[in-house]
Amino acid sequence: MARTDRTSLVFLIMISLTPILSIHFPRFLAFWPLIIGLTFTLYSMILRKEKFNIPTLYYKIVGVISALCLISTLWSIAPAEAFEDAIKASAILLLGGLFVGTCKNIDAKNFTPYWWLFPAATICAALLCAFDLATDLALYKILHTKTELDRVNTSVMNRGLVCLIFAYFISFFFLTHAKSKYKTVMTVALTGAVILALSQSQSQSAQLALIAGIMFFFLFPAQYRKIYWAFGISIIVAMLLTPVITSYLFSFLAGNAQSEWLNIEPDTHAEAAPWLYNAYIGNRAEIWDFVTKYALNNPLYGFGIEATKYVPLFEHAHIFHTEDTILHPHNFSVQIWIEFGLVGVAAFSAVIIALLKEMALLPQNTSKRISTTLLFITLLFASMTYGLWQSWWLGELIFIASLCVLFVTMPVSPKAGQKS
Repeated sequence: MARTDRTSLVFLIMISLTPILSIHFPRFLAFWPLIIGLTFTLYSMILRKEKFNIPTLYYKIVGVISALCLISTLWSIAPAEAFEDAIKASAILLLGGLFVGTCKNIDAKNFTPYWWLFPAATICAALLCAFDLATDLALYKILHTKTELDRVNTSVMNRGLVCLIFAYFISFFFLTHAKSKYKTVMTVALTGAVILALSQSQSQSAQLALIAGIMFFFLFPAQYRKIYWAFGISIIVAMLLTPVITSYLFSFLAGNAQSEWLNIEPDTHAEAAPWLYNAYIGNRAEIWDFVTKYALNNPLYGFGIEATKYVPLFEHAHIFHTEDTILHPHNFSVQIWIEFGLVGVAAFSAVIIALLKEMALLPQNTSKRISTTLLFITLLFASMTYGLWQSWWLGELIFIASLCVLFVTMPVSPKAGQKS
């Protein structure tokens, strides 16, 4: 095996470990892509005397985001704390460029004999997750808890399930290079294992993302370039209208008869609408409403990075959300509004357009479909769940972006039997 093949194999093994690690150690994703990127960058530059291929678009996007985060500390509610938050997020994003650059440098054609590694690892991750959920977190408790008295809830697996959904769709980058008979078997096994894990979980966002992602993948007309502009414009319009949307949504839930089952006692919620109740839709709607109302006190440039966790008291009705504070809004657009206002909406709109423009120019329709689907489910998760600047989430986004860079220019083998 040639040295380049060995390098590619080691790299593929390391990225294939990612979905498995994410099940029990999702927070490690804040460092894992950076470790891989730094390792292979040093190897290439020092031992092989190769020039680092700078991912220009990535650093342009990261430069805009980092500058916005740092500048926002000037008007932040808590300048010192916000500066620390901005430095941490910027450091992760900037160092993440090493992983993106590594994926840009490595020739994915060398993966052909080992295409099955990442999908197989994703199947293992799904089965591992399903096992833990079925056995009351038996393995998780061994790895994380100190005594049998430590109390844990199955929600601790939710981050891993989010990463699993991303790994599921990333796996199709690899499956497009498989022969038809292997592709079919692996796709069925992969989908079955992921559904098995999700069927035992309480992560409604992961369940929704799988269904919505599959629908988007098959329905998105990737061959038409104008559709990318339409997709981008719809995202931008939704961001601009976020204060209006959140206000109407909360008014509907609070004033409608549905509030009767959204706010009922835990022992009777299963008889009403358990899926939506467990998704805390009422809580989220109230949080989005009072955070956007606070944001409109300074709609032009907001209150600085991570502003939500520094607001001492949010005035609201306490219908679903009983606390006066919140760490983050559980919605990326609401978070952009309160942290950066219209300036932030403009900046993130430019990022979305830049990404979709690149996707529209990809040579393979399959690569376009997978890339846009990953963007879609990223926005879907970011609209319901985690804060923008959580370290593990930034690491996961770097991982997704890097693998898109790795595969988008790789020609599909004629033997793969792939259809666009």
